[in-house]
Amino acid sequence: MAKGKRQELYSLLGFVVAAVFIIWTMPRDTGFYYEYQDGRPWQHENLIAPFDFPILKSDEEIQEDKKQVFQKRKLYFKKDDLAEQETYIKFETAFMAKKPYREERKNKEILSKVRDAIRKIYEKPIIEEKAETAFLKNDDLIYLLTGHQTYEEHLAGEFITTQEAIQDFDKILILNDSITKKQCVSLFSDVLIPSVRYEADFTQRMLEEQIEQIPISKGVFKKDEYIIERGDIVNHEKLQLLDSFKKQYILEKGDTTNKSGILLGQVIFVICFLVFLYLFMVLFRKKILRNFRQSYSILSLIMMMSGLASLAYHYHAPSIYLVPFPILPIIIRSFYDTRMALFAHIISVMITGWFAPNNYEFVIVEMGGGIIAIFSFINFRKRSQLYTTTLFVFFIFSILYTALHLMWEGTLLNIHFDTYLWFFISCMGTLFSLPLIFIFEKVYGLFSELTLIELTDTNSDALRELAIKAPGTFHHSIQVANLAEAAIDEIGGNTLLVRAGALHHDIGKTIEPQYFIENQVSGVNPHDGLSFEESAKKIISHVKFGVELAEKFKLPTVIIDFIRTHHGTQTVQYFYKNYIKTYPDTEVDIKKFSYPGPLPFSKEMAVLMMADSVEAASRSIYEPNEEKITQLVHRIIDYQLQEKQFIHSDITLRDIDRIKQVLIRMLLNMYHVRIEYPQ
Repeated sequence: MAKGKRQELYSLLGFVVAAVFIIWTMPRDTGFYYEYQDGRPWQHENLIAPFDFPILKSDEEIQEDKKQVFQKRKLYFKKDDLAEQETYIKFETAFMAKKPYREERKNKEILSKVRDAIRKIYEKPIIEEKAETAFLKNDDLIYLLTGHQTYEEHLAGEFITTQEAIQDFDKILILNDSITKKQCVSLFSDVLIPSVRYEADFTQRMLEEQIEQIPISKGVFKKDEYIIERGDIVNHEKLQLLDSFKKQYILEKGDTTNKSGILLGQVIFVICFLVFLYLFMVLFRKKILRNFRQSYSILSLIMMMSGLASLAYHYHAPSIYLVPFPILPIIIRSFYDTRMALFAHIISVMITGWFAPNNYEFVIVEMGGGIIAIFSFINFRKRSQLYTTTLFVFFIFSILYTALHLMWEGTLLNIHFDTYLWFFISCMGTLFSLPLIFIFEKVYGLFSELTLIELTDTNSDALRELAIKAPGTFHHSIQVANLAEAAIDEIGGNTLLVRAGALHHDIGKTIEPQYFIENQVSGVNPHDGLSFEESAKKIISHVKFGVELAEKFKLPTVIIDFIRTHHGTQTVQYFYKNYIKTYPDTEVDIKKFSYPGPLPFSKEMAVLMMADSVEAASRSIYEPNEEKITQLVHRIIDYQLQEKQFIHSDITLRDIDRIKQVLIRMLLNMYHVRIEYPQ
């Protein structure tokens, strides 16, 4: 099987895996046929209740009920029978540690009076002071636990607080020495233990039980009654009815619906959209389909978005807008073209839109965000562009959402402003595009425009070494990069890619640079001591050395392809022709004078081959002028055509003619040739 067909088969397998994954993650809940929104007219036929269903309370009503329960909650306490005894023991221990009097009799008299005072104080229950009991009134009920679940009701006025107990102690305790009395009152306030303690855990547990018993409905809507009629405005009351009916409908249908039927529908639905994507690649992006890594990168992004949306649905996320869908077109645009990014984004949004709330709104908002993300990400040159893109996406999300609500309701009074927060969080999520781009580069062997920008930096390790060891070649590479970039821009192609490839195409000359004429400055030519075959071998070897150096510097595969293909299978003309002239009667082995290839297999590679050959040959022109440069360009490129060097490149003869004109114009500018205008 041919390599291309095998790659297409792998890509097709990827589509099957993507379909299985997306269908597996999709919710199996029964859908609700009717689409409606608060404040909008009911667009469907008259809706009659097919069964009785409870009218559910709104979230605000349930919260109000909870508030009422909390305000009327019962406060539970428990009596501590040992509080009086423990208080006196603590007082006695602390008092005897200080011993205010040397005479033991006086100390015992004081303790006796204190004991009597404590006994009188505890005749009335002392309630523990907590935040919950701070605002109790005398006629408020409190509940004193007498068993595990039994309690007695008491009025708060039957109890005294700890502060009141301290004040009563001060009044009851009669001592002649005012200083000693003050010390005793202070000591009592430190050791006082309430006899009625607040049971916070039990109170909270009982409160939670009361909250759980709050009814979630406020009545029953009877079968065969009109829920809403066509043209009615979905106001607050109708919205509650519709939400209640929808929930009960899904519950009713969920018990009787054929789950296999839902699954079958999802299979057909997903397969249709993935077939659309496959046909798009077959008809317009065959190159991507014939590289399974590239097709897998696109499919994995679609699966990622679908999976995140399904997680948001299953775990009841506040909004599906939290899923950063613009990540998909941004990443695909950074690796491929605008059409591919847009079409993949459409497929992803359409698949997810099936189970997204407010399907139409979701599709419109996400489509707008994806389109603006693609437009603002064209010609990505700086990381800061991603922040600008994020800002634009948030802006278009907000504009479209606001516009839709204005069209539906004619006012912004009922708009859900928290949705703007979900938009903002989603846009912040798009900032993860950069690390994801890096991961996709490593996993799928891709290259982004950001990577190409880094590769065009002449201060990189590979190019800096070339500049130091082979300065003539370095200057030649820069000139070739300028020529190739201008040519590919003329016919339409990746200018960054061709520039990066041109700058690195001759890095193999870093090894043994003296064998190349542009690096020979001493006037000594090492080829003079070599045979023609050996000289050709030295020249040809720079391709092999270049590949090795590229792997050493961990350059992307696409750059290595430029190194391997920039001479194609051409011969080293100078040494090949000299060999024939010198040995006319000897049969020549042309393979010894030919580059190993492969041939260029993209128009960027083909353009580099033309620019490289033309720039190198132009250096040998004596007193260059327009005629000489024009003849040179035509002769070299026509020879490459004759040698069938471009048969694997997606380039046309019309493109080649335009490239010739660009190269001629650029070379004239480089050599400062003045064009002679007709009189």
